[in-house]
Parts: sequence; C-alpha cells; structure tokens
Amino acid sequence: MGNRISVIIPHHRDEQALRRLIESLLAQQVNFPFEIIVISNPPSLYAVELLKQTGNVIHLQTEVLGVNNARNLGVKKATGEILLFLDSDCELSEPNFLQRHSDLHISYPELSCVGGIYSYSGDAARDLTYNYIQTRWLLQGQVGDYNRYLIGGNFSCKKEALLGDSFDPRIAYGGSETEFFLRMLVKSNLKYKLFLDLEVLHNTDLGIIEFCKKAFKQGFGARYLRQKLNQEAEASSAQKDLVRFEELNYKKEMEFWLVLYDASYNQGYHSKNGYHVLKVLGILVLTYFNFYRIKASDFFGSLENLLRNLPRK
Repeated sequence: MGNRISVIIPHHRDEQALRRLIESLLAQQVNFPFEIIVISNPPSLYAVELLKQTGNVIHLQTEVLGVNNARNLGVKKATGEILLFLDSDCELSEPNFLQRHSDLHISYPELSCVGGIYSYSGDAARDLTYNYIQTRWLLQGQVGDYNRYLIGGNFSCKKEALLGDSFDPRIAYGGSETEFFLRMLVKSNLKYKLFLDLEVLHNTDLGIIEFCKKAFKQGFGARYLRQKLNQEAEASSAQKDLVRFEELNYKKEMEFWLVLYDASYNQGYHSKNGYHVLKVLGILVLTYFNFYRIKASDFFGSLENLLRNLPRK
C-alpha cells in the first residue's frame, strides 16, 4: 500500500520548532501510511542530526533560498496521493489532523485543495492582530461555497491536480502561495475550500520588527501578484473598514497593531526595490508618533531632559 499523504515542510533555521512539528506528526492517529519530507534552506547540519533521531523522515537540502523552491523540491520527491503543506514553525494540536485532511478529500471529491487556519498559543495583541488579519483575508477570498486561495502552511491538494505545474520560485516574500492558487484557478478551474475548524498551532513569536517585516513583504508580494496576474490587489488590507467578523475575536488593544500593519503593508506595496530594515524602522517610529499623537519635538525634548538629568560618574 502506497502513501496516502506526503507532508511537505519547507524549513529555515529554527530546528527546535521543527522538532515540535515532527513530534506532533509522528503522534498522529491515522489509518493509512504517510511520509514526511523536510526541505532545509539553507542546509542545516543540526537538522540532519535532529531528523536522524526522530524517525523515518526524508530530508532534502538546498542552497537556494525561498519557500516556493523548497515546496517544488518536496513535490518532486513526494509519492503520496495527497500533498499536505505545513510551515516548520507550526505544530499539530489534534491527533487526527492528518486523518481529517484525508477524510475531507473523500467527503468532497470535487475539491482539488482543502485548507484550514492558524491558531496562536499566545494572547499578545500583536499575535491576536496577525491572526485577525489572516483569517479575515481568508474569509474575503470566499466566493459562494468555495475559496479563491488558502494559506500556505495548512492546506492539502490532490497530487494529480498539479498537472506538472509548480510554485513560482521567484516569489520569496509574503503571500508566496497566493499566486499559485489564483493561477491554477484561472488555468484549470480548480476548486478550493476553507474549513475554519481545521487548525494548526502557529508558533510565530513575532517581535515588533518581524511583525512589520511580514506586513511589508506581504504588501510587496501583492504588488508582484497584481503585475503578474493582472489582479487588483488591495493596497490596504487590515484596517480598512475594520470589518469585525464575530469569529475573529476583535479586541480594542489590537488597533495600534492594525494601523502598524497597514502602514507596513502599504509601504511594501508601493516599494520598488523591496525590503530594508531602515524602511521598517521609519514606519514604526512614524506610526507610533501618529497613533499616540506624540509630537516629535516633544519626544526628543523629553529625551534630552532625561539625558541631562542622568547621574554623572
């Protein structure tokens, strides 16, 4: 009996997160065989040793950076009927997660792809905000009973549906899988469906700079997508109209993070030469001043007074 599912995991540096994911995969309760394929970019000696200890895992390594390049290598190696894509910083909290993906493909034979959402372990405002933005984006992609796209770290597709197509390896920034979904939707009229109760735990642990960086790259990716597919990507994604879907658990303390996400996303969308840390730092400072209505002169004046009053040695 061949493998029912091939789990494809692009991996970039965080070996401890990868360990948690592999352990949660090996604990899955299924009635079929499956394989795990990890693609490390850049190559990682630590990951080699880790995966030797954790069971029968296929480990590929590549010098070429980019999640889509890693996905394509995994697809070529996969032998399963269904390809399940996970991010290496995810973890499966339900022991029947793989079984559910398999069962959904049986229950909905017309679907080419099945997808779920991310859940988050923390309750920090930035994590709640990122979850809110991501789930809202998914819901905005619903058209009737189906979806125009899914998230790249929790979806599965029938291998036969790829028809020799692949993920665009030139996309190495936010929304790397969205181009694939929209291109295949137009080319092959595939059907995708989102299931809100199909969750993986996403251990992002985003700092404020990483939060801005993710938003910037997602905006930059939206611009590329619009140019390549002639799709009208929104130049503002999070705060616009502040649509408060009941299931998204909107909270007042998220508002600063929504404004910060929008500012970073818009900067990325209108950027012509990509990400730079100084751009993000500038966005962060300006957003903080504007949101809290702090005048720069008052801020630097207070800072000057503080420095003057420091005790001298």
